[in-house]
Amino acid sequence: MVDASTILREDLRTQRWHIALTEDTRHDLETAEALRDRGYLVYNPRCPKRVYWGRNRYVRRVKSMFPGYLFVDSPIAQGWRRLETCPGIRTTHSLMQNGNGYATLPDGAYEEIRRTEISLMSPHDSKGALPRFQPGSEVFINKGPFAGYFARVGDLDDDDAVALLMSIFGRESRVKAPVEHLAAM
Repeated sequence: MVDASTILREDLRTQRWHIALTEDTRHDLETAEALRDRGYLVYNPRCPKRVYWGRNRYVRRVKSMFPGYLFVDSPIAQGWRRLETCPGIRTTHSLMQNGNGYATLPDGAYEEIRRTEISLMSPHDSKGALPRFQPGSEVFINKGPFAGYFARVGDLDDDDAVALLMSIFGRESRVKAPVEHLAAM
């Protein structure tokens, strides 16, 4: 069984990554594991995404960066037949094609995807600093209608707003506030 952790990063950059098409985008992890069990080297880049969780709530989950696609090494001896019969891979057109052959990632694409994946999965911002607010941490509200109150961070949004949990009239309520209105405790 070939695993990405046993191969040096330099080897991964020189791989000819083919693009395998999966049947169900929700099960990319299971499909990647099944391909690894069959001896293929698989790269499935991941990133955090906001997912609707019902009742106007959103949570962050780690999902596939390219749902429905997996990057697979080009096998030397075993061929593609074992890939085509793998559960979770499309039965027809299991590999992306470009004209006269199977499509591969262009030179430098692996490094760019890997850099993007690392930056998206990192808890640090683009300047290298940790974010000021973490879910569950206490904050003080400086401005706005709730100025002078304390709250607990519930969720961080993509649009520079923070979802806060506050006790209003004896009940925990969810409110949103811009980042610049808050101070970390």
